[in-house]
Amino acid sequence: MRAARPHHVVLYGHASVALATPAVFRAVAFCYHCCVDMNVRDVPDPVHAILAGRAAARGMSLRAYVVEVLTAHVALPTVGEWLAEVESLPPASSTDSAVAALVAERDERDEQLAHGSRGGAGRAS
Repeated sequence: MRAARPHHVVLYGHASVALATPAVFRAVAFCYHCCVDMNVRDVPDPVHAILAGRAAARGMSLRAYVVEVLTAHVALPTVGEWLAEVESLPPASSTDSAVAALVAERDERDEQLAHGSRGGAGRAS
C-alpha cells in the first residue's frame, strides 16, 4: 500500500502548513468550516470601484461584501436548476378548467369595478 502524501494548505492567509495525511487535512478543513481562500484576478477597475463603494456604504470590508454578494448569488437557482426542479415535481391534476377559472375571476373583477365606479360617482356631492 502506498503511503499518503502530505498536503500543503494555506489557512486564512497564514504560512503554508504541511499536514500528515488526507484524513488530517479533512479534519482541519472541517474545523475551519471548509472555507476556501479565493483570489479573483483581472477585475476591471470600474467593477472594483463599485464593489468597494458599496462595501464602504454598508460599513463592510470589501472581502466581507464580496462573500455576501456571492452567497446571495448562489442562493438563487440557475434557470437550468429551476427547470430540473420543476420537471421533478409530480404533474398537477385538476378537474377545473383554467379558462373557466380565469373567466370567473375576470367577471368578478369587472363586477367589482363597475360597482366601485358607480358608488364613487354617487358620493361626489
